[in-house]
Amino acid sequence: IIDILVWFSNHIVVTERNIVDRVKRLPIYPTDASLHLFYELVIPGSFVDPFGLASVIDSRVSEACRDFLLKTLQGKELTFKTYVTALLPKLFAHGKQPDREKCTSLKKILVLHKQDIKSDGEVLNALATLPFIECSDGKFRSAKETYIDSTKIVDLLGNSMGNTVSEVDEDILGIYKVLGVVNTPRPKDVVEHISNISKLLPTETARKKIQSIFENLGKQLKGASPDILDQYSSLKTIKWLPEK
Repeated sequence: IIDILVWFSNHIVVTERNIVDRVKRLPIYPTDASLHLFYELVIPGSFVDPFGLASVIDSRVSEACRDFLLKTLQGKELTFKTYVTALLPKLFAHGKQPDREKCTSLKKILVLHKQDIKSDGEVLNALATLPFIECSDGKFRSAKETYIDSTKIVDLLGNSMGNTVSEVDEDILGIYKVLGVVNTPRPKDVVEHISNISKLLPTETARKKIQSIFENLGKQLKGASPDILDQYSSLKTIKWLPEK
């Protein structure tokens, strides 16, 4: 098989697209275990798959005709970006709670690649949607759903939230912040919380909660930009303020 691929690499050029496409559809590309179509594989690169999610072409093939695989066949190299955007989501497929040990390993890997994450919006956005952050209620959520506990959170969202992070490692918290974990309430969550309270029977407890939210929201929104204020515009139509 390696000899065949080396022969292809010496006789096929990138401009021969019909031939290139046909060669890519041949099930002749080996991994350590079996033969595959070219589209199913990645080429060994600067990143090593820690979770066995990637089907990697045999390193002997990569060494023998790397330029052919990358330039002529236009294969994907196994880099940190390729792994995060194309392969890592498999770890969280089907909505199952992820493995705690794997999430712990992932967090350590992300710390090592912090600069890669900060400098690449595609990588950042892909990671921000993956539920690998363990929260105080024991569930795993994405950065966009998670908070760092603070008085501002308690003032507007209450103290019974389960989606605050339980992490104490400063390096990992730094990654969380890069991905969008915040310590101030997101407008959509505040509006949803108010809406849920307003649907309850008008008890004294509910009135006190609304009063507290109203007072603290006024303080936190003092001097806020029009863009932020606009995200609270639906409060104008919700019946949430108690009558005298």
